[in-house]
Amino acid sequence: MDHTARYRKQLDEIGAALQAKLKLRPAPFAALVARSRSRLPRHVYKNAQALAEAERFADHPKLARTLDFPSLDKSADLVRAHLKTIDLADERKGRILSLLGSLSINLIGLAILLIAVLIWRGYL
Repeated sequence: MDHTARYRKQLDEIGAALQAKLKLRPAPFAALVARSRSRLPRHVYKNAQALAEAERFADHPKLARTLDFPSLDKSADLVRAHLKTIDLADERKGRILSLLGSLSINLIGLAILLIAVLIWRGYL
């Protein structure tokens, strides 16, 4: 199997992992990387962006020779390893706990404001 076919297969696997782990709609690989910018750490995003930029050259016969496939393999492994560490259930629990925490802070603030108004008006 030549380098470009293996590289294309890696991009397909990483694109499917991005869609599954980050809940993205199907799109070309470069669009998936752009949509996942805020949800990936900087070093992982830069490696994914390097993969997306190299995708443009992979189909061209002469320009494909200029690609550094060993470094692209390392970038693909790093992105794939990071996507394996994402736990959707843990993120869901975190969002729920964050919502409950902000709701409780707001309710405590409202209770303090209500007590302050009642004291100021002389009802307490």
